[in-house]
Amino acid sequence: PAQLDACERLLIYTLVRTISPEVVVEVGTFQGGSASIIHTALESAGRGKLFCIDPKPQLRIDWNKLSNRSTMIEEPSPQA
Repeated sequence: PAQLDACERLLIYTLVRTISPEVVVEVGTFQGGSASIIHTALESAGRGKLFCIDPKPQLRIDWNKLSNRSTMIEEPSPQA
């Protein structure tokens, strides 16, 4: 459900997979599409944690599938 075209999805996945960061922070998760892409890249890399910040996420994904590497912070970004 990502609101991204195929090239943008591939770019996000490739960046996260190649850099293999310990921590990724996504500000503005909304429906969770890009969070799902980032999570998949972290899983593929075998490391990393995703922190999603959104005061009112409207997820269209199964968050339970991301919860092993992802944490949702439901508050505005300045407070988070």
